[in-house]
Amino acid sequence: MDRSERELVEKDSAKISRHDDWQAAANDGVDYHYQWQVYALRWYTTLFLLLGWVPISVWLFYRSRNGWHQPLVALGIILMWLATMLAMVWWTGEFRCPRCRRRYGALGNRKGDTNFTRGFFDRVCANCKLRKFERG
Repeated sequence: MDRSERELVEKDSAKISRHDDWQAAANDGVDYHYQWQVYALRWYTTLFLLLGWVPISVWLFYRSRNGWHQPLVALGIILMWLATMLAMVWWTGEFRCPRCRRRYGALGNRKGDTNFTRGFFDRVCANCKLRKFERG
């Protein structure tokens, strides 16, 4: 084998090994603790915004009718809460799996899966099967 053939073989083997990086990372004993902390912060913030939107909206509406007499201020706060909530839902969905670096809870990344509870409540990565909050 001459030098050019050897270089081609090395390039091909490098391409193949890049596809199996997540398997190699799984065997390295890598600790994903920091990445899961970031994910938990995103997830709990998003959950707080989702669950708090209705009570905050009702309270602001009630206060604007009976106390403030400022319905446009209350509407502005409600719309800002909604925009922040939607941005956080998107940001949480963009979390990358610590092992394979693909979107962890991507909606519709499984063939034929159209369930809308997927993504935000996934417990296993659809690509590399890393369990949520698994250390390595």
